[in-house]
Amino acid sequence: MIRAIGRYPQVIVTIFIFGVLGLFIFGSRYYIEQSRQALALETAEAFEISISTLHLFYSKEIVPRAEAAGVELTENFRETTDKIPFPATMTMNYGEELHANRTGMSTAMYSHYPFPNRANRELDNFQKQALAFLEKNPEDPFVKLNTTDDGDVIRYARSIIMEPDCVQCHNDAGVGKPWKVGDFRGVREVSIDLPRSSVIENEMKNLTIGLSITIAVLGMLLMLPTVNILQSTSRANEKLAAELAEKNTDLQQADLQKSRLMKGVGHDLKTPLNAIIGFSDAMQNELFGKLNNEKYKDYASSIHSSGVHLMQMIEQLLTTGIIQDGGWSYQEEEIDLRKLLHSMAPILRVTVEQADMELTLHPAKQDVFLRGDGRAIRQILTNLVDNAVKYSKASQIDIRCDVKKNELVLSVQDNGIGIPERDLKKLKEEHYRGKTSQENNSAGLGIGLWLVDNFAKIHGSELIINSTETQGSRFEVHFPPERISLKTTV
Repeated sequence: MIRAIGRYPQVIVTIFIFGVLGLFIFGSRYYIEQSRQALALETAEAFEISISTLHLFYSKEIVPRAEAAGVELTENFRETTDKIPFPATMTMNYGEELHANRTGMSTAMYSHYPFPNRANRELDNFQKQALAFLEKNPEDPFVKLNTTDDGDVIRYARSIIMEPDCVQCHNDAGVGKPWKVGDFRGVREVSIDLPRSSVIENEMKNLTIGLSITIAVLGMLLMLPTVNILQSTSRANEKLAAELAEKNTDLQQADLQKSRLMKGVGHDLKTPLNAIIGFSDAMQNELFGKLNNEKYKDYASSIHSSGVHLMQMIEQLLTTGIIQDGGWSYQEEEIDLRKLLHSMAPILRVTVEQADMELTLHPAKQDVFLRGDGRAIRQILTNLVDNAVKYSKASQIDIRCDVKKNELVLSVQDNGIGIPERDLKKLKEEHYRGKTSQENNSAGLGIGLWLVDNFAKIHGSELIINSTETQGSRFEVHFPPERISLKTTV
């Protein structure tokens, strides 16, 4: 590309000039429309704030003084001379006056519990949508641009939340339900007519002509010297690309050396660690005679559990390196899941019960056979149970094997504290540790769920996580129909 610019500068300059002019001409209308909408939105926000402030001032300053003076509040204040309107009535009548006087602005209030004299009012689609949205999202505005025969109108709505000064008045008036501070009362809407664009468009046309001439002159003056700069930049970029390629090769070699080092260190650690685990197990079980002091037995138990935990971490690191290098040797077999669950149950139950939790197995009602890698399936169950033990703070963990819609669903569920929504999408990332593990300072490398997801992908599946805070979590792996076969138990 840069070489072409150096060879044909006149053509490139011409294309540049016409390109800039075309972008400006076509972009000017977009800019005008965006400017109109932005101006209307800012005006609507400011208008809504002023209406809200007026409403609040009336409620806090006028109403208490009127009540202290014995003046009654009513919806039908225009029928008397010695009563004043409710704050909501005042605001709504003010909006109707604005609309009647063609100011280009209006305001309205509506809710699920209107005052009796407005109970039969029919809400339009925007108002129904605003009520539904703001009841669920009271902190956010609800905005839409409507096009009518008279022009464009921006409609801006905000939620009305019960303030301490309003609760008593509403409850005394008997409107709707018993109210308390913080309840969603309804919606305050303002409407703003967008300014006409004809004047702006005329100004933009004049500006376009002047800018076209300016760009043409500047393009000729600036683009030609730029060609030389681009040519020298091209040579520099080629040199930089060669250097980057060399650096990339070095990084690949370093990564390869790192993987080899991890494998070597991992295997070197496993040999003495197996001895530590074996000796500590023999000591805590007193295979060669009684230990005279109970503390020695406690020390042996701590050494054994720490050694097992360290061994698990080393195994996870080694497995991670193998998967990353594409070196996992997939060994397919037909797996009897009922037998697999029962064979793993004693090991898993020890881990669960040491954390003062209970483990329950729920095999499928039918004999289910899975075509897959048995080592990977065992690792999936082990990692999911280990994850629940470390982070869920549950009292119960359930392992289920179900057949749903011709798919095999292998799941681990707990009744613990659940997972924050912001963590759910990141849990399958390598080395990611969620808020719970950080707060509890739980041991771990953050690769357990990453391994589960990768083992699931090897089988044409993925890890699916469902969780709600305070209501527990469910981790599922769905295996496709072509990998399973069923046999009804007689």
